Amino acid sequence: MPTVFAARYDDSDKIPGRAYEHELGRELLCRGLRDLSGISMTPPQAEEHIVMGLHEKPLWDDDSLHFNISHSSGLVICAFDSRPVGADTEKIRPFSPGMPARVLSPREKESFDSLSLSCPDMRSELFLRYWTLKESALKHSGSGLSEDLRSYEFFIECSDRDPAQCLPGGFFPVRSSRPDLYFYQARITPDHIISLCCESCHAASEFRLIMSGWSPGGTVLSSL
Repeated sequence: MPTVFAARYDDSDKIPGRAYEHELGRELLCRGLRDLSGISMTPPQAEEHIVMGLHEKPLWDDDSLHFNISHSSGLVICAFDSRPVGADTEKIRPFSPGMPARVLSPREKESFDSLSLSCPDMRSELFLRYWTLKESALKHSGSGLSEDLRSYEFFIECSDRDPAQCLPGGFFPVRSSRPDLYFYQARITPDHIISLCCESCHAASEFRLIMSGWSPGGTVLSSL
């Protein structure tokens, strides 16, 4: 069952930074261990079970658990699945004009340009939808940016955000050029996109999204 634990925090003062996001990611990992596997441990204890796989991808030290952590300004996520999983999140923001040509395949670039004309207010969101899908694939394989982002193609439409197509937790499937992988996406806050890369095709009833607010001291402020 794919489960995503997500925590929002206030990034308006720019104080938290990477160290705080790393700490919060480990807190979410421990929450997932407790809620999904009944394993209770502290982040330092969990750290002892994390090993580095191919290209330094963090892995649990046995095959009983598969997770992936991602963060972007104001949001940290930890995704779990029964098989290896890749997860990426990004805050919607403007991007460099040259990025689409470096990231998108020629077919994707043509589709992106067309969609940008028909949905100009979604231009940044559309590009980051492509970006997070590709990043989730690289994080699944552990290859990082050593692999060409353009080797993964996705077929995105503006209508993909139709709530009628969303799975529980706001996730919807996205078609890709990879028949061996399955991709899902959600916009779980007004400002953040999440993409997942899974090895199994999941039914709608399998998805779980557990969202919380977090204070700098690590206290849960609210559960959504």
